[in-house]
Amino acid sequence: MKLLRAYLLVRRNAGDWEVTLHSDLDTLREAWRPFQGTQATGLIHIGFWRPDTEAFEHVAMHWPGLILLTSPARYSLPQPCPVAQRGVGEVDGMTVYVALEGWGYEVTLDQLGLGESAREVPTESDSGSEPREQVANPQDWVASIVRNSPDLAEELRAWRVVDEASYLKAESEMPAAIRGRLGMQRFVYFAKGPCHPASILDNLRFAPPWLLALPTTALNLSVRSSNCLGTNAVTTLKDLAKFGEESLLRIANLGRKSVHEIGEEVARVFVEGPFDPAVRPNHLGRRAAENGLVDDSDIGGTTRVQYAVIRASLENALVRGLNLFDDQHVKLMWLRMGFDGKPRTLQEIGDEFGLTRERIRQIENKCVNRLVRLPIWKDELEERLSELLRDRPDPLPLLGLEILDPWFAGAERFERPLEYALDRFCAKPFSLVRIRGQIFVSQIGQIAWDNAVKEGRRILEAEVGRNLRESEAHAVVDALLVGAGEELRPELWTEAARWAHFATSDRNNGERILVSFGHGAENIVEAVLMESDRPLHYTEIAKQCTQRLGRSIEVRRAHQSAANVGLLFGRGTFGMIKHFPLDDSERRVLVAEAEDLIEGGEFGKQWHAKEIAESLEERGLDFGGALTPYIVSIALESSRTLAYLGRMVWVSRSTGARGSANRIDVHQAVVSLLILAGQPMQSDEIRERIAKDRGLSGVFQIQPEGPIVRIGAGLWGLTNRDLPFSEVVAATVVNGMVDILRKTGKGLHISEIQSALKSFVPQVVTVLDPALFLGLAQKSEILAVAKGQYVFLAEWHESRRLTGIEAVKRALLEAGPLGLTLDDGLKAVEALLERPFSRPTFSNYCQNVGARYDEATAKWSLMPEQATPEDETSDTATA
Repeated sequence: MKLLRAYLLVRRNAGDWEVTLHSDLDTLREAWRPFQGTQATGLIHIGFWRPDTEAFEHVAMHWPGLILLTSPARYSLPQPCPVAQRGVGEVDGMTVYVALEGWGYEVTLDQLGLGESAREVPTESDSGSEPREQVANPQDWVASIVRNSPDLAEELRAWRVVDEASYLKAESEMPAAIRGRLGMQRFVYFAKGPCHPASILDNLRFAPPWLLALPTTALNLSVRSSNCLGTNAVTTLKDLAKFGEESLLRIANLGRKSVHEIGEEVARVFVEGPFDPAVRPNHLGRRAAENGLVDDSDIGGTTRVQYAVIRASLENALVRGLNLFDDQHVKLMWLRMGFDGKPRTLQEIGDEFGLTRERIRQIENKCVNRLVRLPIWKDELEERLSELLRDRPDPLPLLGLEILDPWFAGAERFERPLEYALDRFCAKPFSLVRIRGQIFVSQIGQIAWDNAVKEGRRILEAEVGRNLRESEAHAVVDALLVGAGEELRPELWTEAARWAHFATSDRNNGERILVSFGHGAENIVEAVLMESDRPLHYTEIAKQCTQRLGRSIEVRRAHQSAANVGLLFGRGTFGMIKHFPLDDSERRVLVAEAEDLIEGGEFGKQWHAKEIAESLEERGLDFGGALTPYIVSIALESSRTLAYLGRMVWVSRSTGARGSANRIDVHQAVVSLLILAGQPMQSDEIRERIAKDRGLSGVFQIQPEGPIVRIGAGLWGLTNRDLPFSEVVAATVVNGMVDILRKTGKGLHISEIQSALKSFVPQVVTVLDPALFLGLAQKSEILAVAKGQYVFLAEWHESRRLTGIEAVKRALLEAGPLGLTLDDGLKAVEALLERPFSRPTFSNYCQNVGARYDEATAKWSLMPEQATPEDETSDTATA
């Protein structure tokens, strides 16, 4: 069989195409079979390249239920295919023919209207007409011009225009003035009258290609008219040509006055004629022209008309700039940019379009890459904002932009789209900064602003008692914003010094000095936390403090007070010691294991609480999902051998030397002690016994080497004595885990190992603590243990499974602002983890990732900007 590279393009409805690629005729016929007998149009093209489906729209719409072939397909098919000898259209220089039989139907030329009285080949200029409509002979209008306009006749001859087809082929290359006159003469001939607002809409299908290709945004329409056309997918004058005046009047909310307005605008644009493509408008700028920043691929086929409209104002740039795309992409960007006030997530848009989040992200990137090439952002938006911010002594409010520069009229209505444009389309770093309910435009972002406020308050609090003058304090805080963001200094001082108290001092010539910093809410915050049955986010604390005080308390004030009197249980979440989830024995195990880890690590190394938590999880200690960096820091406050350095960082108090000989000696001592004990021992018990019997240099760590094996949480034993089965069976267990991992291709959770091994090694039913399996895995060179208590193949370098906290975070982000109830959250997390998950752990993890709990709806929610990054905990010290 001869190999092909054949495309089958099937047009279901207007703009709805399905494309498949085939290497043989049999599969191509099979792909067409489901559409036989329907109103779908099939089109076959053969080659290593094909035009876009939109290019075939004007031909395919006239031949429902039939197969069309491009000229390469007609002459390349492996066997003869009866087709009409006359083409029915032309696309990118290729003639398109109708197949007469062999595709599930059989028709004649007369049935198709392709006999001697055949209509002219359909072209894009008459695509707005109804299918198979009989129109006047196109050759007649050319003859009429030759007879009545000698000067235009000369132009026709110069461009070799003798009929409709040759006109359409040459029209786009003609000078603008000739295009305008020819298009008008042609329209007058077919419409049987001049271009008039009262009749233009009923005869728009006779307009020239340059006019039909214009977007409706080129018309100066009212908001009502623009919205009505957009709602009905009328984005170009070609779309408008499908409606007559009466059809437009049937559109909801589009009255006779609006229809008359549309007709007047179309007639105006028609009479004004097309722009001269040989002349670049001045507003594009010499640099843009030289660098090729604007061309037809950037802003569609009507670059100058459309760009002139886009450039007119910020509103046009944001709203009408989207008309560069088709309806689906316009809708996607409309939702993503938040034109309705709330930017949609990739998942929300994907659900609405029936696509994956990744596909939506790809489409968004393509749209952004196209929009970002528009000079409007640099030539207008960036330059105007730069000018407004230059040497400005006070903040630039979003509401004030319109007063300072009319180009920004209505900017406050497009807060979210403008924020998106500043972030994605502009090269210069402009952002919207929200301060106490007001929105300012600045060259620093929200995070930089929040950090400056936080640092300013920290500096002022640290300077209490040092006789710092108010002027000096003001200068210190102002120094936090140098260059970008300097105009925000007045707001920064207001925010940073909100809780700073100054008093006049005789010793400083009457100048006020900083005497205290705070707001006196610690007692009420402590009472709220003590009454609560769970740790609270600082926003919840503020609400409950307000109820107690009978007056409002600022959220930031509640946050600071909670940090002073409470313990940090999660990002922005505080509680008391009564909320600590571990009992005394579990806390002792945690402290002993952490001390073992840090003192056995690199000398002098400073350990962040997150590193400690991850390492303990790898040892099989997660305490039922309760282990977090915050819990680690709270527990380690009772350690006598570890020192706290602030910012959740811990270090060993020991200064003794550390070497391999000492480690070997300690290892031998552990083995001896386990032999003498005759039974497994806890980590802290081993430490105490060795320290009592022979002393320690300060360096102590138990390694699962030689006969030593971890047989439980913080419990150590000997492989030849304390395992519930023989060492041979232990080797079989390890091999069984390796086989299962290679088969499944993903890690095994500690809770899954026993049931997974049961059919291979029946002896595993005798294991009471599944941490034993993690201990055996740690002793194997083939296996490794990851956080989340997963066993995986060391060659993978990761478990290929989500940890509990990762699953909770993903479930909340995918749920978006709607949030999740406890039951729905558990279902989502268990689906991601592929294993059961406990209810208390879900709530605990929600707090850890920065989620918020709404008591009214009983739902947890997490937005991307609120989520705690995976590599971040909190830099706030526990109290």
